[in-house]
Amino acid sequence: MLWHTHVAIGAAAAIASLPAQVSTKEAIIAASVSAAAALIPDIDTPHSKIGSKHPLTSRFINFVLGHRGAMHSLLGCLAVFYLIKIILPISLQHLSKYIAIGYMSHLAADMLNPAGVPLMWPLSGKRYRIPLVKTGGISEKIVLFFVALFIITKIEHVFIF
Repeated sequence: MLWHTHVAIGAAAAIASLPAQVSTKEAIIAASVSAAAALIPDIDTPHSKIGSKHPLTSRFINFVLGHRGAMHSLLGCLAVFYLIKIILPISLQHLSKYIAIGYMSHLAADMLNPAGVPLMWPLSGKRYRIPLVKTGGISEKIVLFFVALFIITKIEHVFIF
């Protein structure tokens, strides 16, 4: 999927995970952090949105792990989650759950692509997929439309205008 679809799905996943009674501030933080974190798995390719912003890191990860390998697995998610928990100051550690939500939303979205993801890497090379969405195709635009619709319908319940 394209980066903007991952961002939208990440934000939607965070909004969906929030309890019924949540402050507007917490909802904005959750959606924003999760949306940004949804880009992290694609650091493994310099052609991605995040990879182009961090080309040296991206090229190194791509050289060592390849694209849609370790970074697109549950182990990759856990590694990033714990690395971020170590890096974040104590006062921001509660954000790590939104990072995990965004990251996992990326993996779930990429499972809809014919290439799939190696969720159980390195234990298994099997790629998990439900090949419904071609990257950049009409099916992705339909997914993005419904994700945006979900976000819009939730906004009226979360945000007070």
